[in-house]
Amino acid sequence: MIPHHRIRTPRRKLEAVLNRPELEGMAPAEKAEALSMFLAELERRIGLALLPLLDASSERQFRDLMAREAESDEIIAFFSVRIPDYRALVGQIVDAFCEECRESLGAAYAVSASS
Repeated sequence: MIPHHRIRTPRRKLEAVLNRPELEGMAPAEKAEALSMFLAELERRIGLALLPLLDASSERQFRDLMAREAESDEIIAFFSVRIPDYRALVGQIVDAFCEECRESLGAAYAVSASS
């Protein structure tokens, strides 16, 4: 999987979710923990969506990339060559996940604010 510390654009999108005005009561440490958990889950979801699209040879090559801790640009290039519409697919996964986080956090903080 792509290590979550290497995911730049999704990180910014998730930070934007966590910095929404209705979440201003969330402590910075709580936001940092949530961001870390969200990025790990997003990485898992992207992996679950992309790995089945690789053939056996590409899967082995991908595991080699991960074993040597390849840079994110190399990983993106790897998938871009092997999976048609890679960027669009990942973009859809990221957008759907951010929306899910937005809804979950909004509901959770609406309940805690009314308690």
